[in-house]
Amino acid sequence: MIERGTLANGVTLLCEPVTTTETCAIGFWFPTGSRDERRHERGLSHFLEHMLFKGTECRSALDIAVQIDRVGGNINAFTDRETTCFYCTLPAAHADLAVEVLCDMVSSATLAEADIEKEKVVVCNEIRAADDSPEEQSYQLFLERMWGAHPLAVRVAGTEADVQRTDRDALAAFYRHRYHPGNLMVTAAGDVNCDAVASTVSERLAAGGEPTAAEPRVPPAQRRAQDFADSDFQQAQIYAATTLPPGTAPATYYALLVLSTAFGESMSSRLFQRIREDEGLCYSVETFRSHYSDVWKWGIYANALPELTARLLAALNEELHRLADHPPTVSEVDDAISHLTGSMVFAKEDMETRMKRIAGQYQLFGDVTELDQAAHLLQSITADDVAAITARLLQPGHFNLLVYGAGESNGPGQAPFDW
Repeated sequence: MIERGTLANGVTLLCEPVTTTETCAIGFWFPTGSRDERRHERGLSHFLEHMLFKGTECRSALDIAVQIDRVGGNINAFTDRETTCFYCTLPAAHADLAVEVLCDMVSSATLAEADIEKEKVVVCNEIRAADDSPEEQSYQLFLERMWGAHPLAVRVAGTEADVQRTDRDALAAFYRHRYHPGNLMVTAAGDVNCDAVASTVSERLAAGGEPTAAEPRVPPAQRRAQDFADSDFQQAQIYAATTLPPGTAPATYYALLVLSTAFGESMSSRLFQRIREDEGLCYSVETFRSHYSDVWKWGIYANALPELTARLLAALNEELHRLADHPPTVSEVDDAISHLTGSMVFAKEDMETRMKRIAGQYQLFGDVTELDQAAHLLQSITADDVAAITARLLQPGHFNLLVYGAGESNGPGQAPFDW
């Protein structure tokens, strides 16, 4: 049973006790990411994520690492477009240590000037590593073509120039106003005592002051961009995606999940079987989903040899038309649901997955379903439900397309993509 509550200091607590494991996962989530930064704050969410590992008023960076390492745990963090999360997985006997360390990091980081300057080098290396990745570079370009200057298209880490402009005063102000208990959600899964987690969070994170609200979120405008961009990479990277308003109920989420699984998220899916197995046009082809607070994105990613790009685009185009005319059959829907139900069994055994799942559901829907309830919802999805979400997605003229690195003679113009 997932326990829910709001503590006196404003922290939202979601706790899922699991007595059949000896491990646990604790996550501290702040609803601020790259899209919530003002122009002069670009990259601060991600940079601050790095800096919270550099030491607090009572723990050095080495202390943080050693205290978690010595019990066999792992501490990590990530920043995305709408969220920053700090989390720890470790033996359940040491859950109190994880909560104390995370509370310390999110409330009393020192943000030393010398550490900031050193970390600028580290983050710039991270940015350059992304630039050296064909998938990451092409995806970033795809977002910029799809959404223009909208905050959802901005690099999560910012640019190297943004990083170099970072100064302690701005970073400390960002930390003080955004990392407020009233903005925090704590999720825990595993063999944990929920009352003990609540007690430690209440004791270590005192209320006081008011969080500074981020800029209001405005969804990106619907626009269509279909582009070719050359590159020095040896393969063409292909992204095609469309958007729809966010669902207000888990059933919409699961209908999209079933569709995406049947069409491109599994080895038996239509795309994988047609484009890789039958025609051998690529190594990777798959569908992907992104669920933001005010827009959902669904799309296809593939890569190909430049000389095969036109044929691959033609095949993608044909498969989308076939999907529109012939949505997944009852058999395909049943197979996708069976596949996803099996995946839920594996998820039950992974406390980090369970911890992140309850956070994701709460962020999307303001509540959380138990795993058994989620399995029941999933299994209630019908072929008609999947056909309905398919019709909503496949609107002619709504897809954005980027072919990155095919060479002009193999570009989109050689194989029209009419979505």
